[in-house]
Amino acid sequence: MAPILQAQNITKRFPGVLANDRVSFSLEEGEILAFLGENGAGKSTLMNILYGLYRPDEGEIAVRGHPVEIADPNDAIELGIGMVHQHFQLVPVFTVAENIVMGTEPARFSFSWRSLGLLGGIAALLFFIGSFFATDAWGQRLLTAVLGGAAAAAIYGLFGLLGWLSRRLRFRLYFPLVAAVTGAAAITLALSLGPANRLPLTILLVLLFTVASYPVL
Repeated sequence: MAPILQAQNITKRFPGVLANDRVSFSLEEGEILAFLGENGAGKSTLMNILYGLYRPDEGEIAVRGHPVEIADPNDAIELGIGMVHQHFQLVPVFTVAENIVMGTEPARFSFSWRSLGLLGGIAALLFFIGSFFATDAWGQRLLTAVLGGAAAAAIYGLFGLLGWLSRRLRFRLYFPLVAAVTGAAAITLALSLGPANRLPLTILLVLLFTVASYPVL
């Protein structure tokens, strides 16, 4: 079976900086892949390429074995690639469940639970984190944002943010995370291992280093 997501020789240059230098990886269904590197190592750049915010200068991306071009986030979403941003994109007046499914509803339908058909899955996930919590609590907003990316191939900023969670909330996140990668996969970024070394999950690590701090031709 082809990897759910594969990148070959992804290269991205900015004026004077080589952000990604021939980065390659593959992500199998059910895997969690962590990109580990210091500030400026190119982690966010790579995720922005996968989500269609940047275009690579070189390299190829394939989804389930098929080469794809991701021109913008709409293309990424159509391919099943989502992003949980470091600064959460939540609507305070929405319920937790509405925030989770926001952006996944079919465009040809008005917002309705019946057309989405997601109530059962949402109820199961909320069982682990609690059906009711304040969306102004930072850690709980993180859980909501992560669940919102549960059907996506890319989850951004997860372990880099876990260090800010209490131990109780951190471990409550593991259950929906496991559910999220069942039939899908996850990518996360981290500056250091931190709480990741306490994860009761199998994680693949890819180390990224600063590749250039000099002018690039």
